[in-house]
Amino acid sequence: MNKYLNFDIEASNGTNICSFGYVIYDNDLKLIEKKDIVINPEAPFYSYIWEKEKSGMVLAYSEKTFTLMPNFKGRYDLISKIISDSYIVIGFAHENDVRFLKIACDRYNLKRFSYVYIDIQRYFVKKYGDKTKAKSLETIAEFLKIDDRNFILHKSDDDAALSMVVFKKLLQLDGYKNIDEFIKNNKEFLHFVIYCEVFSIDSTLENEINKRVYGDLTKEVKRYANSKNLEKAKKRFYFDINVNTHNYIQSLKTIDYLFKNGYKYTSLKYANLVITDIPFSKYKDYNIDMSHKELVLFDDFIKINNINGNIDYEDTERKALSTEIQNKLKATKSLFSLFLKAKEDFLKTLE
Repeated sequence: MNKYLNFDIEASNGTNICSFGYVIYDNDLKLIEKKDIVINPEAPFYSYIWEKEKSGMVLAYSEKTFTLMPNFKGRYDLISKIISDSYIVIGFAHENDVRFLKIACDRYNLKRFSYVYIDIQRYFVKKYGDKTKAKSLETIAEFLKIDDRNFILHKSDDDAALSMVVFKKLLQLDGYKNIDEFIKNNKEFLHFVIYCEVFSIDSTLENEINKRVYGDLTKEVKRYANSKNLEKAKKRFYFDINVNTHNYIQSLKTIDYLFKNGYKYTSLKYANLVITDIPFSKYKDYNIDMSHKELVLFDDFIKINNINGNIDYEDTERKALSTEIQNKLKATKSLFSLFLKAKEDFLKTLE
């Protein structure tokens, strides 16, 4: 018999786990097991976390109750067994819970989790997003006219149980007889957790690389620009580019070209030349005088100055700056391969 797990995590300070509550259901949405695993977060609690007026929530137990319990490492084997014994996880805004698990596993040097899940919140928003702004578990239950008075909000096992009541109501409204029938007809809501990294069923390698490495690529290009600055240069440029894996090398080449032609890197406010990939009209919204600045589109600048053909970049410098980036690229490709295998294996179970 397939087991369907729903778990909810509470954190003491928005980061460190203090409870892992779960419910297990069968395919026909009959409750098999319900339990709240209380955990010592070994971290401070927000001072206002028991004041609903300030935090919008109240944790279910006292601080003393939490601190007397085992830490996450002491609960890890139990939690790992609960997750590994389930066929699929049914979560609510579940990416938050994955993040909590990732932080905890890394903190205690424990193996990260891998499993498949569907997200009730995303299902609800797609179905009713044009009719209501409800997104929290409490407001969605209210929208669906579910009586939640017997559930203690922010008590992890009760939150998990309430989200399953919400899920059951949504399945009934859509005419699904059981969970399997829903999954087979709604594969778009499947997500794959690979060592606490989340992949949607339609993930592509290109998108994952840009999502996971994009911010670091942009920072690296800015670091590269700052590292090459010429103090006496009178011409100043600003590089306003969304750096990704396709234009990364072009960005470095462009910066080298500008330095060799007497420019220094600066902020938008002080730049004479702005190389950008956004419409010029967007700069009207900035509280900066743009009248004396030359705006050039990135692609046009590359073509005009034959950046790809004639301009080289300092390879040793790039390698020194790119060690972390290259490691992230390698890790993302490896995780993506594991995702593809997990996806293939799981979809076979639906045949």
